[in-house]
Amino acid sequence: MNWNDLIISVCSVILTGLATWALSLFTGWMNEKLKDKKFAKFATETLEIVTNCVKATYQTYVEAIKGTDMWTKEAQQTALRMALEAAKETLSEDTKKYISETYGGLDEYLVNLIEAVLYDLKN
Repeated sequence: MNWNDLIISVCSVILTGLATWALSLFTGWMNEKLKDKKFAKFATETLEIVTNCVKATYQTYVEAIKGTDMWTKEAQQTALRMALEAAKETLSEDTKKYISETYGGLDEYLVNLIEAVLYDLKN
């Protein structure tokens, strides 16, 4: 084996290692960008759906009884359940799965979001 062959072999090993390392970095970067877009899509969809469900529940149930003797803690819980069920029925299966896997519980996440939307709508 002459020096040229040896240098070519060493350079090939180094270049292969660098190419593998660069590909690994690029793959990690791309996966992060895809996760961000995926998160943004699911977050936007979920917020829009929950907001619409809260407004619909207010329009069809709460508005008629709020300010009367019928507006009790039980009625408030009923309104929350109605908004929660409407949101769960409307969300896509992919979004429900993403929320469950990312945040640990679909119902808990949606109840918190419903409460946050109610707060924002009141202010």
